[in-house]
Amino acid sequence: MARNDLSAALTGLTGLLPTAPDTLFPAASRVLTDGADVAGISAGDWARARRMLPTLAAPRFALLVPAHAALPDDNREELLRSLAAMTPDDAVRAIAEALARLLATVLRTDPAELDPDRRLTEYGIDSLMGAEFLVHTREYFDVSLSPTELLTSGGTLTHIAHLIHQRLIPQRTGSQTPETAAAGGDST
Repeated sequence: MARNDLSAALTGLTGLLPTAPDTLFPAASRVLTDGADVAGISAGDWARARRMLPTLAAPRFALLVPAHAALPDDNREELLRSLAAMTPDDAVRAIAEALARLLATVLRTDPAELDPDRRLTEYGIDSLMGAEFLVHTREYFDVSLSPTELLTSGGTLTHIAHLIHQRLIPQRTGSQTPETAAAGGDST
């Protein structure tokens, strides 16, 4: 690969990223000492790999493939870039649509069946499903939410979208959040 300069071709085709031996060998030694029957070590662009290898969408790979890989990477990046230019209502609506797709993977349903203004508890979400949804949300948006925030103040996708929007926009623009402005703090 390195000798023939094929790294870019491999990454573009499969999503696998070249990784240096000094990174792989320590990881391999940990896996080998754990006594695993089957193991693999890779670095990759999971969204691209998932498009090339549809089997990665199977439930057995759910814990290995990051949540944002469920959506095409260009959609994720495009959404995150475009939020700052949207009106707040449009941004919240766009975030709620992405959240519906993430929640649909947890519930194993069609995102179109999820009403953004319906309480999440009405979908029968238990604590494990809620935790899974929070992990997917954190991976996709790079924003942490607590389980309490998930279920309080309405507990709807729209409410969660508002929370995420409030946390994303200050990160992207460097402006103060209402909390830091009220406290006299600086978000930078």
